[in-house]
Amino acid sequence: MRTWTASFCALPLFLSSVSTQDNRAPDPNNHFISPPLPGPQANVDATVFWSNQNWTVGVLQTIDWNWVTNLTNLMITLQQEGNPESVQSRLILDCPAASTQDLIYWDGKISPIDLKNGSVAYLAAWDCDQPDATPIFFSHYINLTEPVVTTTSSTSTTIPSTSSVSSTTSGTPTSASPVSTSSVTPAATAESNHSGGGGSNSAAIGGGIGGGIGGALVLIVLAALFVYWHRGQREALKRAPNHEPSTRELLPQNQPFPRNSYPYQQQTSYPSELSGIPSQPRKPMSNVELDSNGRSST
Repeated sequence: MRTWTASFCALPLFLSSVSTQDNRAPDPNNHFISPPLPGPQANVDATVFWSNQNWTVGVLQTIDWNWVTNLTNLMITLQQEGNPESVQSRLILDCPAASTQDLIYWDGKISPIDLKNGSVAYLAAWDCDQPDATPIFFSHYINLTEPVVTTTSSTSTTIPSTSSVSSTTSGTPTSASPVSTSSVTPAATAESNHSGGGGSNSAAIGGGIGGGIGGALVLIVLAALFVYWHRGQREALKRAPNHEPSTRELLPQNQPFPRNSYPYQQQTSYPSELSGIPSQPRKPMSNVELDSNGRSST
């Protein structure tokens, strides 16, 4: 009951009396570590906002808010900076009894704070045993940011269909039907992995290997053709005759043997073939007889 009383009493007091950061010297026994120690007041030095940390609303934080304190009952609130008439605060830690807690993971909730009234805020730590007092210590200003929403943009392109056919008999062309294609482009994409030149190098190596194999196959085919041709030449030489062809072999079968074109003087007398027998004159041989004798000799 005491916790709730302290909470409800402290928050209205906080809203009515606290609207700027603490200008007191830091207490080594009671101060925030994350977010860091407060800077100068904004109405004194506007550059104090330049070092604000960004915290995303609506998302459970993975980095804790932590502090140093010698108090056993501590209440922490998230206070919106801005016009005192419109700013709000949210309870973060509600006076755990006899607690030595020194950190908390913020769940990202800010209600009833409305970011339309200001996105700058800070943390305030209260002593639950003195609910009517001002906060014991403050943090530096922080920025409350909306989560990034990943959207996709769709682009549509209309392409005329190439299947439309014009009528040549009736003279009325068939209208082309549009074809709609869509491509979806993510608005926020992750950085792609560096692939390097592996694909192009592989293609070059593959092409070199393929070209070498193709050239080797061509050389093998040419060598086989040469061996086949050379073997054929040797077989043809083996089948060729080993003597000079005669006139009869060179002439076609149906062509008669040529007449003797070499004139010579026929003998009209011959020596006696037998001794003791008188020789008789012989009749000269005609060309027909010479031709028949030549055939019989062959």
